[in-house]
Amino acid sequence: MGFLKIFLAVVAAQLVILLIAAVTAVFFMEESAVELARDIGIDLNGLTITIAGEDWIVFDNQDTPDTTVASVAPTVPPWDSNQPSRSNRTSDNNRRNTLSSAARSSRDMCRFWHAEFTKNRSEQSRIYRESACKRYERLSGRSRSTIVGNVNRQLAQADREREQVLARRREQREDRQREQAQLQAKCDRYNRRIDVLDAKLRSGYTVSQGNRWRAERREVSQKYSRECILGR
Repeated sequence: MGFLKIFLAVVAAQLVILLIAAVTAVFFMEESAVELARDIGIDLNGLTITIAGEDWIVFDNQDTPDTTVASVAPTVPPWDSNQPSRSNRTSDNNRRNTLSSAARSSRDMCRFWHAEFTKNRSEQSRIYRESACKRYERLSGRSRSTIVGNVNRQLAQADREREQVLARRREQREDRQREQAQLQAKCDRYNRRIDVLDAKLRSGYTVSQGNRWRAERREVSQKYSRECILGR
């Protein structure tokens, strides 16, 4: 335990001496302080200290007794002058995003009003289209021809699809009308046949004829009820 106490005392003494030498060099910057530090075994060569906000570095020349303290310029990280600063890059990105958003909005308005003008051919739609498309060209640096071409193709495709739908509806309507006409003609034939059979039954008949005509009338009446009344 005695040896440990002695060792700790020596270490503490060295730390105190080091602190005293450093404080002396910081506040007075006298060569004697640096010499004192070198005599006691403390290497101050390359030590950087700050005085009044300015960095100073100690150069201890081992070949001569001279010790030099020189000012050090603030350390600046290497930076490529051709590269924009982070704030400039952020500003440029924000500006590009703003322009991009404005260009997208103008593009959508140009597309919308061109479609409206194509549909109604009104002067108001034409004026709005020109305003929106010119703004898009100014913001994006692109021509409106791509937008106009895409809108025209979309409208043409929509017209074709609409015509196909209308054609299918016309065919379906014609089919229904044809079926109804055929059903109506069949029902008319049933009615005429029933009228003929009724007339025969009223005019007189033999037993076999009466049975045959009544059976036929019953069959025709059932078909009429099933197909013309219930099937409509």
